[in-house]
Amino acid sequence: MLGGSSDGFEVAVQPREFRFPEDHGPHRRFRAEWWYFTGRMQARGATPREFGFQLTFFRFAMRPSRTGPEDAAKDSAAKDMAAKGIAAGKIATRATSSWRTNEVWMAHFAVTDAAAGTFHSAEQFARGGAVGLAGVHADPLTVYVRNWQFRTHHDADFPWRLSAADAGVKLEVVLNSAEPIVLQGERGLSRKSAGRGNASYYYSMPRLRGTGIVQVDGQSFAGTVEAWLDREWSTSALANDQLGWDWFGLQLADDRELMLYGLRRADGTWDRFSAGMLVDANGDTTVLGVDDFELNPGEPTKLRSGRAYPLSWRIKVPAGRIDANVRAVMAEQEHGGRFPYWEGLVRVTDDAGNALGAGYLEMTGYDTPGAGGSAGGFQPEARTADSLAVWRTTMCSLRAERSRFDCSQKGKMIGCRSSYAAFIVRRSLALPSG
Repeated sequence: MLGGSSDGFEVAVQPREFRFPEDHGPHRRFRAEWWYFTGRMQARGATPREFGFQLTFFRFAMRPSRTGPEDAAKDSAAKDMAAKGIAAGKIATRATSSWRTNEVWMAHFAVTDAAAGTFHSAEQFARGGAVGLAGVHADPLTVYVRNWQFRTHHDADFPWRLSAADAGVKLEVVLNSAEPIVLQGERGLSRKSAGRGNASYYYSMPRLRGTGIVQVDGQSFAGTVEAWLDREWSTSALANDQLGWDWFGLQLADDRELMLYGLRRADGTWDRFSAGMLVDANGDTTVLGVDDFELNPGEPTKLRSGRAYPLSWRIKVPAGRIDANVRAVMAEQEHGGRFPYWEGLVRVTDDAGNALGAGYLEMTGYDTPGAGGSAGGFQPEARTADSLAVWRTTMCSLRAERSRFDCSQKGKMIGCRSSYAAFIVRRSLALPSG
């Protein structure tokens, strides 16, 4: 057994053997998983123009996937019954309806235009299953939510294609090569807290290369692309006292890559399960524990939403001789959907302003406007009586979820891509658990 069980789902409890291309595809025995692409495009032309982009897909299961031959036969019989009923002009029951689904999907799309100082973001939700609105298919691997898509060649080989469009903003990316896959944490097991199963299986492809086209404001720009894929699947949430995280995916000018994440605790300290990975130019990796690096945020900047984020950081990795500044290319790169968080393009420089690299920064759990606090060098969420009352009311209205989530444990839902994705998908579509 590679994992235990939580409500019938598998959980990550010990390292496993990764197999590719199979692990690029779905892991339906787990409650949640995601394909998380971020990247940069340098547009060609007389005046170079830099764009950042994010395209992410979340899958959430409401109950464990059926895998046995008996269950498969039942599902097949139900589909046949539904087809015959529809053909005969009968109304499908809930048990036979093509709209019945075990999976709900969410996707995020964003483009940063550094030169114009604009940021466009959007989100979509859809049911999985037979209706064809969202899902994941194998050979060629295709992950999609409505008109947003990640698609590979046969057997998950290159080229890989990303495509999305929303409100006049369009992205088309073709990825042709990548450096070796990096297994994060302990051979791909990324522990988020001491609780059994509070972990994910996590690998990255930190430097995907290709070409792309971005359309903004009626103009089309083409150029070279460097992208990053984070791939995770899990079942459990974060610990109760973890408020959120700050994640860095940096592509350095010397052909190294650096991933760091700091998990913020309610007492104002970095959680001991904060971690990272340094990838050398030759592909060798160094696992980084919380004592192997420093994350020092600057003063928070208040955005139009009222939330404040530290948009400049000082990072130090002594083992890699890294002592650098990380700064956002622009402040307003906050996703304003059902779960507000900051994710945007950043540059890496030395103290003289010389370029050392670029990448993406994600900051979650800063979701109360005007949140203060300074312990531990970050700004933890303000837990006011009013905000908690609103949250408890919302959570308690989800009767199907009351067995899984304590209404008082807001920290479990913040800062974890999988757990919060699960919650907001269920709330948005008001889907039953059965």
